[in-house]
This record gives sequence, C-alpha cells and structure tokens, in this order.
Amino acid sequence: MVNYNSKIKRLIKRSNEELFSTFRIYKFSGFRDAIVSLRAKLLVQKINKKGLVESDKNVEILRKKHKIVSNYIYHIMHSYIDSYDYNSKLPNGNNMENTIWICWWQGLENAPNIVKKCIDSIRKNVKNYNVVIITDKNYKSYVNLPEWLVIKKDKGLISKTHFSDILRFRLLAEHGGIWLDSTFYCTSNKIEKLFDLPLWTIKRPEYGHLSPACGYFANYSFGCKYANRDVFNVICNFLLEYWKNNDYIIDYLLTDYIINIVLDSNNKFKKLFDDIPNNNKNCDELFKILGVCYDENLWNSIKQDTFLFKLSWKHRFDIEKNGNKTFYGMLIEKY
Repeated sequence: MVNYNSKIKRLIKRSNEELFSTFRIYKFSGFRDAIVSLRAKLLVQKINKKGLVESDKNVEILRKKHKIVSNYIYHIMHSYIDSYDYNSKLPNGNNMENTIWICWWQGLENAPNIVKKCIDSIRKNVKNYNVVIITDKNYKSYVNLPEWLVIKKDKGLISKTHFSDILRFRLLAEHGGIWLDSTFYCTSNKIEKLFDLPLWTIKRPEYGHLSPACGYFANYSFGCKYANRDVFNVICNFLLEYWKNNDYIIDYLLTDYIINIVLDSNNKFKKLFDDIPNNNKNCDELFKILGVCYDENLWNSIKQDTFLFKLSWKHRFDIEKNGNKTFYGMLIEKY
C-alpha cells in the first residue's frame, strides 16, 4: 500500500509539473506552442510505452517542442548566458580522473537487486580504477554545493533526480572521472578504455528525437580528463543559475536542453563533444528484453559494439517464464 500511495503521489506531482510548465509556455509564446509542447510530451510517453517507431509527423512535433522549450529557457536566462565568462576560475578539487562515480542515495545496502548486480558488473570489469558510491550521507565529502540548493532539495522543490544532475556535473567539474547511473550493466573490461578519452558520453546518432540530445549525448553517462573538466563546470553553473531563480522545472529533460545551450554557446566544448566516437549503440536493448526468455544468440547479438546497458530498477520482471529463465533471471542469478 505504501508503494502504491507513493506512486500516486509521484503521478500527481508530475502531472501538476506538466500542467504548470504548459501554462508557462502559454504565457511566453502562446496557446499553440503550449499545446504543441504538451502534445509532444504525451507522444514521448506513448512511444516509450508501446515501443513505436518515430514517424515523420512525430519527428516534426518533437522538433517543434524542443525548439519551443529551448527558446523559453534562453529567454529566462539570456542575460546570464550572453554575459557568461568561459575563462572563469574552475572550482577547487582533487584530480580523481581515475574514478567511476555512481550514486545511490540510500546506500548500496538498501539498493534493489538489479542495482547491486549492475554495480557488481562494473566493479568486476574495472580492475585498475576506483569505483566510488555516492550517497545522501557522503556526497558533501566530495563536492561543494550551495546551501540554497540543498534546502530546495529537502523541501521537494527540486527532485533528487534533478539534484543528482547537478551533483554529477559538480563531481566531474571538481575531480574529473566518469559518471554512470546506478543501473548500468557492464559486460566487458572495455569500459577501462573510456578513461583514455578526453571527454566521453554514450553517443548514438541514430537514437531519435525523444530527447533534445537526439543521441548526441546521454545524461546518464559522462566522463572527462581532469584537464577538460571546464565543460562540466559550465553546464553545472548554467543549471545552478536556472534553479537559483526558479522553483519549478519547465521540462523533465531540462538538463539536456541546458547542455545543448552550452554547446551552442561555445565552439571549444562543441568540438570536444563532436570528437567523441559513437559507442554503445545497443545501450537500451537489454532492458527491452529483460522479461523475455533467455536466448544466447540474441544476447551475443546485442553485445556487439555494446558493453554498457542501461536498465531500470522501477520495473518488475519474472525470473522465469514458462519454465525457462528470462534475461532478467540470467542476469540476477548467473551474470
């Protein structure tokens, strides 16, 4: 009953956020843009739920929505963006570029099995680098965040999801290293080669238009050498500026929009992202088949050119189906 009530509360909160953001778009650019942005958000939910392929019409709607939201964010932040000093001093920090940062607020001992398995898979394949688990109790030992931001998080004005967006960029801005969400399942020690790259994110140009990133980057995966941490410092500062002046989120994908604005504003950062090689093209494919009976040929197929798979702890899957192990069952019990 507790889980059911919490889901209802989250649903009501998200619905109110979407209605309020739609009203803000309406006040900024009119009724038509407000309806387009709301329609696009509903379309994203439909495509994700039913696994639909984007039609040309859908792409047009999504692109319009991305432009509308980007224009709104630039409108409320333009004075800060246009006057930003890209040569400003970086925050103090220690060089920890040989670290993988993973966050589970409640502590790993309280994590679901799938999260524990994912983190185990990373530790198994990362022999020569550090893996640090960030929690609600230790994050202040690694980063300096404004007290007003922590207060907004504690009051529920900013969700832990979007608070962690700022946290990841501050970690990279102060220390370098690699950030991975806690539900990444790793299948190879190729992950260690990511530490050789000046800048890294999962990059799949064919990904689609559901997110304004369009596969050019993935917010749940970033990394940099200590020398290149300035790009994440700027992204973090832009996010802080937004949240300092706002108690609402205009779009769930706010961080992706902010990243695009930063890259459009700085050619150096844009080139760093341009130079990231395409990688992990099947990142989302394992999640889609977790409830399906295990098939070794299918498993070997999706592992081609992919060693990091994004999963989720928010869904339940059977360990067996018709007497046979599912992909989830194999992952939990064997892999």
